[in-house]
Amino acid sequence: MEEVRVIGIYERIAKASKVLLNSHPNEVYEVGLDDRKDHYRKCDKVDLYEATPSRVRNTVKNRRFASVHDSQAQGILMDLMTKTNTKWYITGDNDKAVKHLEDMVEIWDLDNIIDNILWKGFVDGDVFQHFRIVENHIKPTFLAYDGVDYRIKVIFDENGDVCGYKQVIQKNARTNKGWLRKKFDELEEDLTEMEISYELDEIQHMKYLERDGKANALIGGALEPIYYKRVLREQMPLTVYKNSNIISVTMGNENKMNTYLDEDARDEVAEVVNNYHMKGCLILPYGIEVELLKGGSLPQIQDYIKYFEKEVYIALNTPEAVFSSESSNRATADIQLDSKTTGRVLFLEYNRDWVAKYIKKLFDKELELQNIKGECWIEFEMDDYEEAQLLDEETDPNSLHKPIVKKGQEDLDRNGRTSIVKNPQSSTNINHDVPNITREQQRYRGR
Repeated sequence: MEEVRVIGIYERIAKASKVLLNSHPNEVYEVGLDDRKDHYRKCDKVDLYEATPSRVRNTVKNRRFASVHDSQAQGILMDLMTKTNTKWYITGDNDKAVKHLEDMVEIWDLDNIIDNILWKGFVDGDVFQHFRIVENHIKPTFLAYDGVDYRIKVIFDENGDVCGYKQVIQKNARTNKGWLRKKFDELEEDLTEMEISYELDEIQHMKYLERDGKANALIGGALEPIYYKRVLREQMPLTVYKNSNIISVTMGNENKMNTYLDEDARDEVAEVVNNYHMKGCLILPYGIEVELLKGGSLPQIQDYIKYFEKEVYIALNTPEAVFSSESSNRATADIQLDSKTTGRVLFLEYNRDWVAKYIKKLFDKELELQNIKGECWIEFEMDDYEEAQLLDEETDPNSLHKPIVKKGQEDLDRNGRTSIVKNPQSSTNINHDVPNITREQQRYRGR
């Protein structure tokens, strides 16, 4: 029979003390630095950023170039912008305030403002909107900004809070003066550097994907694969040319040695032969024989290009199923695109919330200037397909992806009751004291 050993109270305390001491070592360490103790096999350590540095500088100019000159990146960003900026309407807790802002929508061209905010957020990361006052109304404009000729500095006070902005621009000092009397060819640029200072309340600084107080442009993570994809595309015709028809040149034969031609002459022959595809025939001196060899195997460059295209999709947070069904079946595409818990719809909702936050600040500025009480904001409306998909998920008991309502997203009415807002057309709106918006009232954003 196995002996049963009883652990005494002091032995238990001793063991517990050891566990506690091991769990909370009496050490002093600096957060963010690696432990100096090497518990693994010793080898040459490298820093990742030094061993494999970024090939492309993550600058505003490079990001803008990639967003325009790479067809894949431009298509994804355009798709994100247009699908984020769907139908919307203005709502609020004061009918007078809502009516005034509805009148200002056409003056502001608010639809274009939303598009600009999204695109600049995707590409620039930082968006600077200037609140000018023209004829007693707020006139929002975007500051020119490229990080080189149009530079902007954010000024902080002694407490670390933003207190203003200073901008350096290139201004044309000649064309603006007397331009009506000048001819077309007489209008020439005379750019001079100029500094402009802005108070804190004059600028709305929008930061996309803000982390640690800094903006992160969406396309910034796609610059590397875009670079290599462009390099491979440029190499493709060169590779086809070099591997399709190869010419072998023999200088000299049994009667004439290869020393018959000096170095310059051999270089001239090589140049002629190298461009043989541009000529109808080749006429070469006696003693030089040309042989057409069978082409070698071509490397599958298109496969490498597809690999980097996948990297671009990942960096831009876009499923491949948006543009292609080649790499996914129908079920996978359904989850990637339509799921309210894992699909792309969540990313679109994030972008809509980000834009709506700053549009509300524009509304607040205008209402304050007009001395109109109340708060107003915009609500984005789901398209018919998104709404039908959501209804299917809510009613289908076998659906694999259900809507998730995070803590804090519940709606609290004035009586303390809570309800969840499914969509802006439901019978329960965000503010229960505001009448439901009819489709006739939702006449804005008719894309």
